[in-house]
Amino acid sequence: MDGSRTTTGARESDARYSALNDSAASDGALRDSPSRNGTALDDAPCDTASRVGGIGHALFRVGRAHRVAAARLLREIGLYPGQEIMLGHLADHGETRQSRLVAEIGTDPSTVTKMLQRLERAGFVERRPDPADRRVSVVALTAQGRDLQGRIEDSWRRLDAITCDGFSGADREQFAVLLDRLERNLATCQEE
Repeated sequence: MDGSRTTTGARESDARYSALNDSAASDGALRDSPSRNGTALDDAPCDTASRVGGIGHALFRVGRAHRVAAARLLREIGLYPGQEIMLGHLADHGETRQSRLVAEIGTDPSTVTKMLQRLERAGFVERRPDPADRRVSVVALTAQGRDLQGRIEDSWRRLDAITCDGFSGADREQFAVLLDRLERNLATCQEE
């Protein structure tokens, strides 16, 4: 794929996102909605986001760029995005029923099934009867899957280094604090 196509696709996506924000802002939906502390969004100070949806749009772009970079690094070790989460869960918790993986990872059952099929074909996991209930299967890491854990951790360290290139130690700490705050703020929307 050539770079102009990627840039064009990103611009089109950015334009669609901006159009949604502009539309919502014109009817007052975003402008008049209260923030967590009860003030209007227009009253919230934010020098870097001068238009409605500025921070949301920036998070969207950064999230997309991060996913693309993560996918590239994971591809180098033979994984698709999300598979490293499942492998990490199995490494941390041992053999697990597929239904429990669905619940704990928070992914659609059909997605988990497809991931497990790919991981099994690649030799990273195996399914075997549950010793407690032979009618049910459990999923477990193979030796090859356990060996992959170090490479997964290296990939995530590389991604962190790429993501925070040029950040001082203090910048990284402050960024982590702000991301945590953003996550807590957004969690309130999920609870309603």
